[in-house]
Amino acid sequence: MSSEWRDGRLVRVGARREGPGAGWGVFTTVGCDGGRPLLWPWHRERLLTSLTRLGAGENLRLPDEGALCALLSAEGLVGPARVQVVGRAGIDSLWSVAATAAAMREAGPTLPPARLVIESWPGVPSLAGHKMLNREKWDLARERALENGADDALLVDIAGHVLETSAANFWVSRGDTLLTPPAPERCLPGVMRRWLLEHCTAMNLQVREVDIRVDDVAAADEILVSNSVVGLRRVSRVVDRRWTHWPLFERLAATGVPAPGWS
Repeated sequence: MSSEWRDGRLVRVGARREGPGAGWGVFTTVGCDGGRPLLWPWHRERLLTSLTRLGAGENLRLPDEGALCALLSAEGLVGPARVQVVGRAGIDSLWSVAATAAAMREAGPTLPPARLVIESWPGVPSLAGHKMLNREKWDLARERALENGADDALLVDIAGHVLETSAANFWVSRGDTLLTPPAPERCLPGVMRRWLLEHCTAMNLQVREVDIRVDDVAAADEILVSNSVVGLRRVSRVVDRRWTHWPLFERLAATGVPAPGWS
Protein backbone atom coordinates (compact mmCIF):
# COMPACT_ATOMS: atom_id res chain seq x y z
CA MET A 1 0.00 0.00 0.00
CA SER A 2 1.11 3.56 -0.65
CA SER A 3 -0.27 7.06 -0.17
CA GLU A 4 -1.76 9.38 -2.77
CA TRP A 5 -3.21 12.87 -2.58
CA ARG A 6 -6.47 12.82 -4.53
CA ASP A 7 -8.90 15.71 -5.00
CA GLY A 8 -8.28 17.30 -1.61
CA ARG A 9 -7.42 14.40 0.69
CA LEU A 10 -4.70 11.87 1.43
CA VAL A 11 -5.76 8.27 0.68
CA ARG A 12 -4.17 4.83 0.76
CA VAL A 13 -4.02 2.97 -2.55
CA GLY A 14 -2.77 -0.38 -3.83
CA ALA A 15 0.16 -0.91 -6.16
CA ARG A 16 0.43 1.73 -8.87
CA ARG A 17 2.42 1.84 -12.06
CA GLU A 18 5.34 4.17 -12.49
CA GLY A 19 4.71 7.40 -14.39
CA PRO A 20 1.78 9.79 -14.73
CA GLY A 21 -0.31 7.51 -16.94
CA ALA A 22 -2.24 8.31 -20.11
CA GLY A 23 -5.38 10.21 -21.02
CA TRP A 24 -6.30 13.84 -21.72
CA GLY A 25 -4.54 16.07 -19.24
CA VAL A 26 -1.27 17.49 -17.98
CA PHE A 27 1.18 16.83 -15.20
CA THR A 28 4.22 18.27 -13.48
CA THR A 29 7.09 16.53 -11.72
CA VAL A 30 8.30 18.34 -8.62
CA GLY A 31 11.76 17.81 -7.15
CA CYS A 32 11.69 17.33 -3.38
CA ASP A 33 14.21 17.20 -0.55
CA GLY A 34 14.13 17.45 3.22
CA GLY A 35 10.50 16.32 3.18
CA ARG A 36 9.26 19.31 1.18
CA PRO A 37 8.57 20.18 -2.47
CA LEU A 38 10.95 22.60 -4.20
CA LEU A 39 9.70 25.50 -6.35
CA TRP A 40 6.11 24.28 -5.95
CA PRO A 41 4.50 27.73 -6.48
CA TRP A 42 6.02 27.84 -9.98
CA HIS A 43 4.92 24.29 -10.76
CA ARG A 44 1.42 25.12 -9.56
CA GLU A 45 1.28 28.26 -11.69
CA ARG A 46 2.31 26.40 -14.84
CA LEU A 47 -0.06 23.54 -14.12
CA LEU A 48 -3.00 25.91 -13.64
CA THR A 49 -2.15 27.69 -16.90
CA SER A 50 -2.15 24.37 -18.76
CA LEU A 51 -5.36 23.13 -17.12
CA THR A 52 -7.12 26.36 -18.06
CA ARG A 53 -5.84 26.02 -21.64
CA LEU A 54 -7.30 22.50 -21.79
CA GLY A 55 -10.68 23.63 -20.47
CA ALA A 56 -10.54 22.15 -16.98
CA GLY A 57 -12.54 24.97 -15.41
CA GLU A 58 -11.82 27.30 -12.52
CA ASN A 59 -12.89 25.16 -9.54
CA LEU A 60 -10.30 22.42 -9.84
CA ARG A 61 -8.49 21.86 -6.55
CA LEU A 62 -4.71 21.52 -6.52
CA PRO A 63 -2.66 20.51 -3.47
CA ASP A 64 -0.90 23.22 -1.50
CA GLU A 65 2.63 22.87 -0.17
CA GLY A 66 1.38 21.51 3.16
CA ALA A 67 -0.51 18.72 1.40
CA LEU A 68 2.59 17.71 -0.55
CA CYS A 69 4.66 17.73 2.65
CA ALA A 70 2.05 15.44 4.24
CA LEU A 71 2.25 13.10 1.24
CA LEU A 72 6.05 12.93 1.48
CA SER A 73 5.79 12.29 5.22
CA ALA A 74 3.23 9.50 4.73
CA GLU A 75 5.64 7.81 2.30
CA GLY A 76 8.60 8.33 4.66
CA LEU A 77 10.48 10.40 2.08
CA VAL A 78 12.89 12.84 3.74
CA GLY A 79 15.73 12.63 1.19
CA PRO A 80 15.80 13.25 -2.56
CA ALA A 81 12.38 12.47 -4.02
CA ARG A 82 9.91 13.53 -6.67
CA VAL A 83 6.20 14.21 -6.63
CA GLN A 84 4.03 13.98 -9.72
CA VAL A 85 0.87 16.06 -9.76
CA VAL A 86 -1.55 15.02 -12.51
CA GLY A 87 -4.67 16.78 -13.75
CA ARG A 88 -6.78 14.45 -15.86
CA ALA A 89 -10.15 14.61 -17.61
CA GLY A 90 -12.40 11.69 -16.75
CA ILE A 91 -15.92 10.53 -17.55
CA ASP A 92 -18.23 13.31 -18.77
CA SER A 93 -15.17 15.60 -18.93
CA LEU A 94 -15.00 15.80 -15.13
CA TRP A 95 -11.47 16.66 -14.06
CA SER A 96 -9.55 15.22 -11.12
CA VAL A 97 -6.15 15.95 -9.60
CA ALA A 98 -3.88 13.39 -7.94
CA ALA A 99 -0.34 13.53 -6.55
CA THR A 100 2.04 10.63 -5.91
CA ALA A 101 5.56 10.54 -4.46
CA ALA A 102 8.61 8.34 -5.02
CA ALA A 103 12.22 8.24 -3.86
CA MET A 104 15.09 9.05 -6.23
CA ARG A 105 18.06 6.71 -6.60
CA GLU A 106 20.46 9.25 -8.11
CA ALA A 107 20.39 12.99 -7.55
CA GLY A 108 22.55 16.07 -7.24
CA PRO A 109 25.56 17.64 -8.97
CA THR A 110 27.58 14.41 -8.99
CA LEU A 111 25.38 12.81 -11.65
CA PRO A 112 27.66 11.65 -14.48
CA PRO A 113 27.67 13.87 -17.58
CA ALA A 114 24.98 13.00 -20.13
CA ARG A 115 25.59 11.74 -23.65
CA LEU A 116 23.14 12.94 -26.32
CA VAL A 117 22.23 11.83 -29.80
CA ILE A 118 20.36 14.07 -32.22
CA GLU A 119 16.86 13.16 -33.40
CA SER A 120 15.14 15.17 -36.12
CA TRP A 121 11.42 15.96 -35.84
CA PRO A 122 9.20 17.50 -38.55
CA GLY A 123 8.40 20.41 -36.22
CA VAL A 124 7.28 21.38 -32.75
CA PRO A 125 4.40 19.08 -31.70
CA SER A 126 1.01 20.58 -30.92
CA LEU A 127 0.70 21.75 -27.29
CA ALA A 128 4.46 21.20 -26.77
CA GLY A 129 4.43 24.17 -24.41
CA HIS A 130 2.32 22.11 -21.99
CA LYS A 131 3.47 18.94 -20.21
CA MET A 132 0.82 16.67 -21.66
CA LEU A 133 0.08 13.20 -20.33
CA ASN A 134 0.59 11.83 -23.82
CA ARG A 135 4.41 11.81 -23.93
CA GLU A 136 4.80 8.84 -26.26
CA LYS A 137 6.72 10.81 -28.88
CA TRP A 138 9.24 12.01 -26.27
CA ASP A 139 9.42 8.60 -24.55
CA LEU A 140 10.17 6.81 -27.81
CA ALA A 141 12.92 9.32 -28.63
CA ARG A 142 14.57 8.57 -25.30
CA GLU A 143 14.25 4.81 -25.82
CA ARG A 144 15.97 5.11 -29.21
CA ALA A 145 18.75 7.17 -27.61
CA LEU A 146 19.30 4.51 -24.93
CA GLU A 147 19.43 1.81 -27.61
CA ASN A 148 22.22 3.80 -29.29
CA GLY A 149 24.32 4.04 -26.14
CA ALA A 150 23.30 7.58 -25.18
CA ASP A 151 21.39 8.94 -22.17
CA ASP A 152 18.89 11.12 -24.01
CA ALA A 153 17.92 12.52 -27.40
CA LEU A 154 18.45 16.13 -28.43
CA LEU A 155 15.36 17.01 -30.46
CA VAL A 156 15.86 19.21 -33.53
CA ASP A 157 13.21 20.37 -36.00
CA ILE A 158 13.47 19.89 -39.76
CA ALA A 159 14.95 23.39 -40.17
CA GLY A 160 17.78 22.57 -37.74
CA HIS A 161 16.46 24.46 -34.71
CA VAL A 162 17.17 22.84 -31.34
CA LEU A 163 14.02 22.19 -29.29
CA GLU A 164 14.84 20.31 -26.05
CA THR A 165 15.79 16.80 -25.00
CA SER A 166 13.13 14.18 -24.33
CA ALA A 167 13.17 15.09 -20.62
CA ALA A 168 14.98 18.39 -20.13
CA ASN A 169 15.57 21.91 -21.34
CA PHE A 170 18.77 22.59 -23.26
CA TRP A 171 21.50 25.21 -22.67
CA VAL A 172 24.53 26.34 -24.68
CA SER A 173 27.36 28.18 -22.91
CA ARG A 174 29.64 30.71 -24.59
CA GLY A 175 31.93 32.32 -22.04
CA ASP A 176 29.70 34.05 -19.51
CA THR A 177 26.61 33.77 -21.73
CA LEU A 178 23.98 31.04 -21.53
CA LEU A 179 21.62 30.47 -24.45
CA THR A 180 18.41 28.43 -24.42
CA PRO A 181 15.65 27.98 -27.03
CA PRO A 182 12.59 30.22 -26.58
CA ALA A 183 9.57 28.78 -24.79
CA PRO A 184 6.88 27.81 -25.58
CA GLU A 185 7.75 28.37 -29.25
CA ARG A 186 10.46 25.69 -29.24
CA CYS A 187 10.21 23.86 -25.93
CA LEU A 188 8.44 23.35 -22.63
CA PRO A 189 8.78 26.35 -20.27
CA GLY A 190 10.47 24.26 -17.58
CA VAL A 191 10.37 25.33 -13.94
CA MET A 192 14.13 24.82 -13.45
CA ARG A 193 14.63 26.67 -16.73
CA ARG A 194 12.70 29.60 -15.25
CA TRP A 195 14.83 29.51 -12.09
CA LEU A 196 18.02 29.55 -14.14
CA LEU A 197 16.83 32.45 -16.29
CA GLU A 198 16.21 34.52 -13.15
CA HIS A 199 19.15 33.24 -11.11
CA CYS A 200 21.76 33.70 -13.85
CA THR A 201 20.74 37.32 -14.27
CA ALA A 202 21.20 37.87 -10.54
CA MET A 203 24.72 36.37 -10.86
CA ASN A 204 25.58 38.91 -13.59
CA LEU A 205 25.63 36.20 -16.22
CA GLN A 206 24.23 36.98 -19.62
CA VAL A 207 21.30 34.70 -20.41
CA ARG A 208 19.26 34.80 -23.61
CA GLU A 209 16.34 32.95 -25.15
CA VAL A 210 17.28 32.57 -28.82
CA ASP A 211 17.00 30.09 -31.65
CA ILE A 212 19.87 27.61 -31.43
CA ARG A 213 20.97 25.61 -34.45
CA VAL A 214 22.95 22.38 -34.60
CA ASP A 215 26.09 24.27 -35.66
CA ASP A 216 25.81 26.37 -32.49
CA VAL A 217 25.93 23.19 -30.41
CA ALA A 218 29.23 22.08 -31.91
CA ALA A 219 30.76 25.52 -31.23
CA ALA A 220 29.65 25.69 -27.57
CA ASP A 221 32.09 26.00 -24.66
CA GLU A 222 29.88 23.65 -22.66
CA ILE A 223 26.41 22.11 -22.85
CA LEU A 224 23.98 21.74 -19.96
CA VAL A 225 20.48 20.34 -19.55
CA SER A 226 17.99 21.16 -16.80
CA ASN A 227 14.77 19.99 -15.20
CA SER A 228 13.23 20.06 -11.74
CA VAL A 229 14.39 16.55 -10.83
CA VAL A 230 18.07 16.63 -11.86
CA GLY A 231 18.47 20.38 -11.41
CA LEU A 232 21.37 21.01 -13.77
CA ARG A 233 23.39 18.34 -15.56
CA ARG A 234 26.57 18.48 -17.59
CA VAL A 235 26.67 17.08 -21.13
CA SER A 236 29.85 15.32 -22.22
CA ARG A 237 28.90 14.39 -25.77
CA VAL A 238 26.53 15.38 -28.55
CA VAL A 239 27.09 12.85 -31.37
CA ASP A 240 30.87 13.16 -32.00
CA ARG A 241 31.50 16.48 -30.22
CA ARG A 242 32.87 16.02 -26.70
CA TRP A 243 33.33 18.21 -23.61
CA THR A 244 35.48 17.49 -20.55
CA HIS A 245 35.35 20.75 -18.56
CA TRP A 246 32.28 22.63 -17.31
CA PRO A 247 33.42 25.80 -15.47
CA LEU A 248 30.02 27.48 -15.72
CA PHE A 249 28.34 24.40 -14.30
CA GLU A 250 30.75 24.45 -11.35
CA ARG A 251 30.03 28.15 -10.81
CA LEU A 252 26.28 27.57 -10.77
CA ALA A 253 26.58 24.45 -8.61
CA ALA A 254 28.53 26.40 -5.99
CA THR A 255 25.60 28.79 -5.52
CA GLY A 256 23.14 25.97 -4.74
CA VAL A 257 20.38 24.69 -7.02
CA PRO A 258 16.82 24.06 -5.69
CA ALA A 259 16.69 20.44 -6.79
CA PRO A 260 16.93 17.04 -5.05
CA GLY A 261 20.37 16.18 -3.71
CA TRP A 262 21.85 19.66 -4.16
CA SER A 263 21.63 20.93 -0.56
